[in-house]
Amino acid sequence: MNGGRVEQVDDARTVYDRPATEFVADFIGTSNLLSLRVDRREGGTLTMDLGGGMSIVAPDPGGAERGTLPITVRPEKVCLGVEPGPGWSCIRGRIAQNVFLGSVTQLLVELQTGEMLTVHELNDDDQAARLAPGTEVTVGWALPHSYAVSESPGAAGPVEAAAR
Repeated sequence: MNGGRVEQVDDARTVYDRPATEFVADFIGTSNLLSLRVDRREGGTLTMDLGGGMSIVAPDPGGAERGTLPITVRPEKVCLGVEPGPGWSCIRGRIAQNVFLGSVTQLLVELQTGEMLTVHELNDDDQAARLAPGTEVTVGWALPHSYAVSESPGAAGPVEAAAR
């Protein structure tokens, strides 16, 4: 519920993995909300080209043509040191903050787009713990982990807000 309006009715995993709106994405757990400028649409994929082989990709939700749309990616789905490749978002950034949270290290990465991205790395390897603020990194995630969301119910995008 957001201001008395149901934004999504579904099981917990679907609400977490496939949120319908920005509000729902941020309601359960931590979510990265990024703005994807649609530079290319092909083969069911949206691509934002960032130069130097870097890009952000997301499944195309269909619907009306738009210049940009919000996407979400969960912090545990983001990987450090990703190389550009088909089906992967890959983007440069700089560590802004490194916080030990027990089972995970939380990294805040300022992306080359100017947006902030939260990354959760398991503490079974001390690589993330060694990344000091200011360190340049490449981060990425697989295509299925980018998910287009709507700004509000009724907006273009994959809104499943209606009660089933």
